[in-house]
Amino acid sequence: MAGFTPERERPEALPALVVLMLAALISLTTAGCGGTDEKDLDQALEDARRAVEQENSSLINQSFTVTATMLYYPYTPAGGSLLPEPGYQFVLVGVSVRNTGENPVVASYSDFTLEADDGGRYLAAVVTDLDDDFGAARSPIPGSEESGTLAFSIPATAKPVMLWQEIGPEAAPVPLPPPSQ
Repeated sequence: MAGFTPERERPEALPALVVLMLAALISLTTAGCGGTDEKDLDQALEDARRAVEQENSSLINQSFTVTATMLYYPYTPAGGSLLPEPGYQFVLVGVSVRNTGENPVVASYSDFTLEADDGGRYLAAVVTDLDDDFGAARSPIPGSEESGTLAFSIPATAKPVMLWQEIGPEAAPVPLPPPSQ
């Protein structure tokens, strides 16, 4: 039987502006080394700036709602094929993502963390026994909804207090329903 060790919240990705600035710095330091002229450098920086603006615009213009539809813990997968590490428990959270806008929305299990009463925020785990897991990215088209189940591994003594979604440009809390039995 395989065990699963939970991971704490993932570190935030580098902001696009930092990446842009690093690219500009590298370009400036190598400009005199290989025949890159100032026009080429200016064009590369302008192209990078436009790409960042377009990416930020598409994130800002997303419109969606996330609802936690079910909370169940402690969960033991059928057949015991995957068990939490000793001292931990699996928590299942049903999730629904509705696209209320006109632009695409993409959601995956990696866009969610579970906050527990011990102050920790835990990453979603892929539990293969779930038929409707949120493991694959879901892309509800405008006006539609995608649902699935997320699994988390948290300390056995902890209780889940809040789901956090990071689908858009900022993390946002999603209230949990009362636990199911």
